[in-house]
Amino acid sequence: MGANLAWAAVRSWPPPALRTPHGLMPGYFLWSYRHFGYSDVVALYWIHHLAWHRLPYWQNPIEYPVLIGVFMAAMAYLPGLAGYCWGTWIALAGAAAWTLSLVERHVGPRAAWCWALSPLLAAEGLLNWDLLGIVSLAVAYAAWRQRRGFFAGLAVGIGIAIKLFPVVFAVTAGAWWTARRTAAPRRFWTGLALGALGPNLPVALGAYAGWSYFYSFNRLRAPDPGLWRWLVHQHWLLVTQVDGLSAAIIGLGAVAFWWRVARGGMSPEAAAVGLLAWGLAWNKVSSPQYGLWVYFGLVWLDAPWWALAAFSAADVADWAAAFRWLALGTSHSSATAAFAHHVVPWVIAAREAALLGVAVAGWGRGASQRLAPGSVAKRLRATEAERLP
Repeated sequence: MGANLAWAAVRSWPPPALRTPHGLMPGYFLWSYRHFGYSDVVALYWIHHLAWHRLPYWQNPIEYPVLIGVFMAAMAYLPGLAGYCWGTWIALAGAAAWTLSLVERHVGPRAAWCWALSPLLAAEGLLNWDLLGIVSLAVAYAAWRQRRGFFAGLAVGIGIAIKLFPVVFAVTAGAWWTARRTAAPRRFWTGLALGALGPNLPVALGAYAGWSYFYSFNRLRAPDPGLWRWLVHQHWLLVTQVDGLSAAIIGLGAVAFWWRVARGGMSPEAAAVGLLAWGLAWNKVSSPQYGLWVYFGLVWLDAPWWALAAFSAADVADWAAAFRWLALGTSHSSATAAFAHHVVPWVIAAREAALLGVAVAGWGRGASQRLAPGSVAKRLRATEAERLP
């Protein structure tokens, strides 16, 4: 894992000619796309003028949830672009290492190796701040298995304040408790409220415009390449209609997974992985590093190697095609149209098939123990009935 992330950091660090004391030269984007080295960590230091140390959300609207904005601003106090970038990447590597330790402890050594050696870490691990959210979800899963409801909810809430994706576990855990009518949910929901509202409420009350920029930015954002953009280009949908239709389809999936968990057909962890894959397949915004979340979920469920390999291949292809397409477009290459016509649709189809495959396979196979081979399956079968935080 260390080698994967070290290579990602070296690949993402721009050459001296593109660096200034306060940011980047305009040529950074073309260089980063051509060398598969683009990182939001690097680019947003310049775009948001983080070297000016403006107060995030109050003085500097940021298109990310609160804890990422605060983290970005805090890292910017390290010396220059180098301190900010390398400090951030070391923190992300620490999150990946913590995730690895939790996987090894709660799933097993085979799964830990699958996480440590994943090509997705090398390609996408330092592209954005997702590893911070993934480790929060890993902590939530681990606390759930240890019957520590408050800490599971707290980790989910913190994860939501980093990236929204951990909300899927709140949905599926809620379904579990609704069916069993126990007193345990109070501890989980208390932790969840503290973790999610604690960072968000002060910012929302004190700087609503900056806090809500995350939501307005994404609401007005045009669909990324895929089904939704094609429907808009065919004039069958308006951009403003995509959000509602996407939310409706994702909501139907949430209801379906809720029902399956409530009836005892799936564990909350397995349902969370399936629901996340379903949501990403139908979301109008797609970024290659989102696949890291689904891959981690498959690792946590101790999925077979061929499933991990197939998903990794589709996600790495999506990452490589995105950068190649951006490089061609940024350089105004005559090959851009041909690449977009002959390559991109197949890569998008593979990505969507991989995501929907995870969702459908999880639904069809049922509880997480049925997805897990060997000793892990036996251990989960022995504890599933009593795993109530």
